[in-house]
Amino acid sequence: MQAVSGPVRALAGAFAECWNRHDMVAFGELFAEDADFVNVYGVRWQGRAAIVEAHRATHATIFRTSTLELSAVYVRALGDGAACVRCAWRLDGLVMPDGQPVPARRGYLTHVVQRQADGPWRIVVSQNTDIAAPA
Repeated sequence: MQAVSGPVRALAGAFAECWNRHDMVAFGELFAEDADFVNVYGVRWQGRAAIVEAHRATHATIFRTSTLELSAVYVRALGDGAACVRCAWRLDGLVMPDGQPVPARRGYLTHVVQRQADGPWRIVVSQNTDIAAPA
């Protein structure tokens, strides 16, 4: 498990680091070319280019001052060269399109990651979920 856990935790940490730098080029490198991403609203992007473009647009607007903090990172190996990583997150600095601040949000980010043939671990599937207030 240790051989998987270290690189996978580093990948999860890099997700937050790239987010906080608003560096969508580096962010895109964390994903496999054919990755699949579903955001907190259920919008799905297929492929690295689509994931990057969607995040580039939002990081130029509503996420431009945001910071993402990950906690409770849980890694589960899924056999040789694959794992699932789930992280609790807190997002601060989100703004509405008109610039009005939004209170901090919390959620869970779940990635399925795979070691690529050329060596690095990459995200192949990602699901982001807001923690909604109880009804």
